[in-house]
Formats: sequence, C-alpha cells, structure tokens
Amino acid sequence: MPSALRQHMKTLIYLCFVSMFFGVLVRKIAFSRKLFPNEFGHHLRFARRMVESGHILVPHFLFHAMAIGVQKMVAWVDPRLVGAWCDPFVDNSWLIAAVIIMTAAYLATVVLLMHYLKRTISSANMLMFLSFSLLLVQPIFAFAPFDGLYYLGYVTPSNLYIIPTQTLLKLTTIAVFMLTPLLLKRSVAVKWLVLIGLLVIANGLSKPNYLIIMLPALAVLVGLESRKKHDINYSVFAVMQLSCLLVLAWQYYFKFINPDHLIYQSSIALTLPFDVMSHLSGYVPAKILLSIVFPLYVATAFRREAGNDLDTVYAWILFGFGLLYAIFLSETGHTKFAGNFIWSAEIGNFVLFAASARLLFTHAQGNWAQWERRTRWGSVIFSIHLLCGVIYYVRSFSHPYL
Repeated sequence: MPSALRQHMKTLIYLCFVSMFFGVLVRKIAFSRKLFPNEFGHHLRFARRMVESGHILVPHFLFHAMAIGVQKMVAWVDPRLVGAWCDPFVDNSWLIAAVIIMTAAYLATVVLLMHYLKRTISSANMLMFLSFSLLLVQPIFAFAPFDGLYYLGYVTPSNLYIIPTQTLLKLTTIAVFMLTPLLLKRSVAVKWLVLIGLLVIANGLSKPNYLIIMLPALAVLVGLESRKKHDINYSVFAVMQLSCLLVLAWQYYFKFINPDHLIYQSSIALTLPFDVMSHLSGYVPAKILLSIVFPLYVATAFRREAGNDLDTVYAWILFGFGLLYAIFLSETGHTKFAGNFIWSAEIGNFVLFAASARLLFTHAQGNWAQWERRTRWGSVIFSIHLLCGVIYYVRSFSHPYL
C-alpha cells in the first residue's frame, strides 16, 4: 500500500475514533435520566419554541438553528431505536439532532486543530495526538479529594460536556483564531475578508464570550505589533472588529434592552474579586493557577520563543481579558451569581492551550532522546492535564459536571 494512502487510511480511522469517543458521551448525557436536567434539554426547548413562535428567542441561536434543521431530517426515526426515555419537554428527534450536531462539532474542531498545528508540526502522529488531547485536557484538579469538585472554581480549557453552545463556541473560536496571522499580511483577497466577517459573526451567534475578549485583545495586539514596526493589514483588523461590534451590539440590544424577547430580566454588574467563582467553590486563586500550569510553564521555559510568537502573545492577551471578566463581572437577575462571564476565561484558556501546545511540540520533533530537557518537562506537564481530562471524561458518564 502506498504511504500516502496508508496515511489517509490512518487519518480516517482516527476521525472515526474521535466521532465515537465524543459521540457516545454526548448520547449518554442527552438520553440519561441520571444526568437530566442538562443544557441540552434547556436549549432544545428554546429551539422547539422558536419553531412554534416563528421568532428568535435567544441572542446566541446558532445551536438552536442547527437543531431545528437537523430535527426536521431525523423526525421520522422511531424513538425506540435510540432510547427508551424521552425528555419530558422535547421528543427524541430533538435529542437525536443534538447528538448529531455535537458529534460533528467535535469532529470539525479536531480537523481545524490539526490544520492549525500543522503550521509548525510535521509529524502526522503528533498532529492526531495533540488535536485529540486539546479537546480532552482539564485543569489539574488537585483539590478534588478535599472538596469533591472537578470543575467548579477551575478554568477548564477544554470541555464541559453538558453545554452544547460551549462546544460550538470552541469550533468557531479556533476557526477565527487561526486567521490571526492575516493581520500581518500585506495583501488579503476580498474572499478572505468576507470569510473572516462570516466566521466572526458565527462565533458570536454560538456564544458571545470569545468576541467580548477578542474586541479589546485584538486592539492591544495590533498596538504591540505596530510598536515592533510590523506591517498591519488594517482591512483585516477593521473587518474583524466591525463584525464583532455588529453582532455584540445586536446581542446586547436583544438581551438587555428589547422588551419583547427577554428571557429573564438581568444586568451586568461589577463584583468583588472572585465573588462569583467563590460562590460554589473555595481555593479559587489556586485553582486558576492549576488550570494554566502548562501554558505558564511554556511561557517561562520558552520565554524568548513565546515572546516572538504572534499566536502565543495573542492567546495570553485573550486569556488575560477573559480572566478579568471572570473575576470581576457577573450577570445579575434570576441569581446574583450567574457566572456567564467565566465562559470567557475558559475559551481564552482553550486558545492558550492550543497556542502553547503548538509552540512546545514544535520543538519535539524526532525521538524522545533528542528532545531538550525543557521540552520533556513540558510534555510531562501536558500529560498530567491530559490524564485529568481522561478522568473527567470517564466521570461524565455517571456524575454531574461539578
């Protein structure tokens, strides 16, 4: 068998494995009595009501629109074929649609991560390992034996499996983040500018948490690159920022001003540091550090390379703004402690892990014996995050997300 064909077969088998690995967990969560209620039912009820009313009911409706489309295609499926239990509010065809969408989202995210990492990593085996791992890594939950919490208080870089909108956010975020180098290209075709605008809008419609950190972070990045006398493509910058402002302005109006479609009355409030995150968890500052051990190590051990790497610098700026939002902001309304801004720190940590992994494992070509000591230590730390991710994945079949 030719080597190229063998590699294509290996990649196909890998993608099938990814689909099964995440698909079985999504199906378990969607159809399990023990894990109900979860965000799948919550968002699917909104989707069903959107069909019944003919109106958009939530400002981040990408998942809901996709669910409506897929549900129409699978409505004929006999419920007995997929599960004996139905969500009391939506029939099984909606749950089937959610499983299909989420499985496809995980698969597409892995493909995009492979393309992102391929910029500087040539090993096909390493590309597959890293793209899969970046959807699995979790904080080093060292406090779990004491407080029983594997998620709350931490800033997870990968998956909270019960939140479908967060899964779509990661997919659209890596797509937008991959286009960052276009900022430094002298000439960018119009078709790329159109694609950038559409991806930014899609990202905001999946969940606005990345855009609210991208808006200031991109301005800071352009300022830093200008000081280095680098050429800036202001057409790319303008398209990204204007598309971002457009979708965020509409979402703010829809969520906080428009009286016709308010889900619940709420407002954005400034809080005391860690007030929201500390509501359900202790040790929060330490847990935040445990969430970013790997990126911190890479930034320290590879400080010269990290300081000259556009993606790594940008990822740290994004995470910085996300962490500020998580520490100081809350959405008040049905509860004082709605942690919706914590998602911004988490999506910032996702791109931070991706950029840090690309930087570290670019230096990990060849055999283990050829790796530098700092590369070996970095891979060990990454493996600890990955082990925590495996534990969290296994627990998610039978335990709440906490």
